[in-house]
Amino acid sequence: MASSNTGVGDPAAAVKATPAQAGAGKVSAATYGAIEASEVGTPMWLARIPPKLAQAWESAPEGTVLGTLTFTKGSAPAGAGKQSGRGMKGGGSRPPPLLPNRPGTIQQSLTVRVSEAFSQELSDLPLDYSAEAITKKVPVLHPFTRRADGSVVLHGTVQRSCNLQMLRTDQYRQMCRNRLVASVSSDRFVKPVDQVDLSARSRPVGSSAARGGK
Repeated sequence: MASSNTGVGDPAAAVKATPAQAGAGKVSAATYGAIEASEVGTPMWLARIPPKLAQAWESAPEGTVLGTLTFTKGSAPAGAGKQSGRGMKGGGSRPPPLLPNRPGTIQQSLTVRVSEAFSQELSDLPLDYSAEAITKKVPVLHPFTRRADGSVVLHGTVQRSCNLQMLRTDQYRQMCRNRLVASVSSDRFVKPVDQVDLSARSRPVGSSAARGGK
């Protein structure tokens, strides 16, 4: 997972520019609005990420390693591979029940570990996330890049989407504490005032004007 300004996915999969496109890069009637769809068949994911992580990744220089993606295989469900003695209608067998809270089971997960280089600038940035709400029901979306000559390059087709959710780690708790402290902190201060200053400020304007006219 690396930072790239050419689109979503593997930077190595970016479409190479032809000599004519890599020339002056001027907008012309032939190049403006032209669509290059040679890589439109490349499958891609659409991930919704927290704003703080998005800002950190957006400000990273091109070529920066953003993090690692880990897929963990889960344990087989209880009773997997065993045929039930009671048949269902049509000769089928009842599927084994899923017991996610069974002791010793490992849950299937898809996690993202952000590079620790980002924690040097943002100490309270959570580094561990899990992909949740994974779905295949997405509209037709194509990540693209608009070149300087006005042409558009399609890098692939989004086939799945997910949300990156923060894991409850020490960095996450530190971020929550910082938010709580910032919400209750105030820049207001109290300045003591003498009794003489109070009497001078509370003097009626009409009486002072009358004294000045005598």
